[in-house]
Amino acid sequence: MENLGVLGEIPCAPCGKIKGHFVPVHTISLFCIKMKQRIQILSLLLVCLFMGSGCSRQLRPADMPKLYPCKITILDKDGNPLPNVLVAVSPENPCTEDPNSKWRASSSTDASGVADIKTIGKYRGLPTGQFRVTLGLFEEIKSKTLDADTGKEMEVVQSNNVMPMEYWLISKTPFRLEMEPKAMNFTFQLEK
Repeated sequence: MENLGVLGEIPCAPCGKIKGHFVPVHTISLFCIKMKQRIQILSLLLVCLFMGSGCSRQLRPADMPKLYPCKITILDKDGNPLPNVLVAVSPENPCTEDPNSKWRASSSTDASGVADIKTIGKYRGLPTGQFRVTLGLFEEIKSKTLDADTGKEMEVVQSNNVMPMEYWLISKTPFRLEMEPKAMNFTFQLEK
């Protein structure tokens, strides 16, 4: 049988007098702690509760327009899906008065070459409008060098975009899309 409580000289919560009470084990420590300590513990518990309930999450920007699900598939020149491609979506005319023209989006393709686009990297979908699509495919290049301070050999990792320039420069990209007020899927195939 479990030890569910103790009988002993424990201060009574309501009156503060020492009495012989049967008190569940999990409440003993709260009865033995002074009021100031109780307030500190309760404050800490409330902070933890608020943090755990999501109060620290950033709110969606008030001026963000309605977003519609958008998936973009990237294929190589042979029609095979390209995984791990960074897909960036930028407004066709960012300097217009259109309130949707300020929102940018991105995502990376999965193993099947599909990117589920997120506006400002957080919110699933795109607003309506015309957009340019740029691509990045990064490879890590590892090399060894000597640390100037310690003289020990260390590994250096650099990332290089191996995607042809016409796909990652916004001024040269051939990829455009027009987002309508509905869920949409787009497929772009590389020519090189």
